[in-house]
Amino acid sequence: SFEGVDLNTYRSYLGQVLPGQMPFEGTILENITFGNEHIPRDNVNKIIEEVGLQDFVRRQPNGINSYVFSQGLQMPRTIAKRILLAKAIAHEPKILLLKDALEPFEKEEAGRLMKFLAHPDRPWLLVVSGQNNYWEEFCNKNVELDKGKLKE
Repeated sequence: SFEGVDLNTYRSYLGQVLPGQMPFEGTILENITFGNEHIPRDNVNKIIEEVGLQDFVRRQPNGINSYVFSQGLQMPRTIAKRILLAKAIAHEPKILLLKDALEPFEKEEAGRLMKFLAHPDRPWLLVVSGQNNYWEEFCNKNVELDKGKLKE
């Protein structure tokens, strides 16, 4: 732990989508809000639209209250990633960490999501790690690491 830093407070400021993360067993709503009933439904609906989940949700028998299987089984990888993105931003984090979060998307859709996530009006600092050079168009700083050290 960091001296003088409350880890639970720190974690509450953080949103993240990392490799290996998948939706958990529960409803779409539970996956997005992580059970936080204080997130307004209007915010959830807006996020669903912004990450491109609205068509998927509309096709589900119970809409946002439809059940998803653990590990995102029986759903396309892009839908699982959209659910994870929605969850990462639902509580308006101060820092949003993405590692290879948009790799499964076609270039046009990845660009649309990048434009949304990197927009200057967002309440978060966006930190992205990945192989997709298209991010450089949307981010104002690019750093490279070499064996854990900043490359000049």
